[in-house]
Amino acid sequence: MKLPTEEGMREILEEYFNECIKKEQIPTKNGMTLALNITRETYNQWKKKSDTLKEYEKLTEECWVQTLRSNNVAGTIFYLKNAFQYRDRQDLDFKGNIAIKQITGMEIEKDEDKVQNKNRKADNSK
Repeated sequence: MKLPTEEGMREILEEYFNECIKKEQIPTKNGMTLALNITRETYNQWKKKSDTLKEYEKLTEECWVQTLRSNNVAGTIFYLKNAFQYRDRQDLDFKGNIAIKQITGMEIEKDEDKVQNKNRKADNSK
């Protein structure tokens, strides 16, 4: 599918966002794909080339971030993690000594025949 003009895409997405406002809905990436009548794969391809699509995706993300003040925080967090790659962060504090051993120069073979053949070759070379 051919990438529409930035102006054409802006008109479609502006209409989609206005509909969301009227219906008191939060815009989504999926909603944008439906408004543009494209697949998720096409959306991801277009996003690489379109400043308008990037701009409206940022607006969508901001709408979801703003809903964190509402009662359904878990649903908002779920959407942000899945749609915008938000992640939980853990700070780890290690105390005490940590020993790290490095093993070098060892070959481990699972196949017993190979191990036996290597042992024979080693014995023959002596």
